[in-house]
Amino acid sequence: MKIFQGDVVYIKISESQFKKLVKETKNKPVKVEGSYVVVHGESGNTHRIVVEEPTKNKVELLELGNGLFGLKVNGQAVITHEKHLPEKTLGSGFYFVAQKTEYFPNEERLIKD
Repeated sequence: MKIFQGDVVYIKISESQFKKLVKETKNKPVKVEGSYVVVHGESGNTHRIVVEEPTKNKVELLELGNGLFGLKVNGQAVITHEKHLPEKTLGSGFYFVAQKTEYFPNEERLIKD
């Protein structure tokens, strides 16, 4: 399952794939309580993960670098963006989060919306 929100995509992955991401990075997952900015857009807009009722919904974010993240949701989380409505809800599970890239002959660049 893939959920697109502008230039950011949330891809559902297995628990074993998430554990592999954790092993491959030096970073530790951080708990998300309230909201967390995943990507800043060029025009000042933001892609956010919002956790309402953090005592009920547990969310951990693993920053992998280069606009890539691992996300563990126990309960639910809402993804928001000022331009990309409606908001979307992520259910329990594991996700790989990536920002789309553009290919240029000499480089790859992250897309900014």
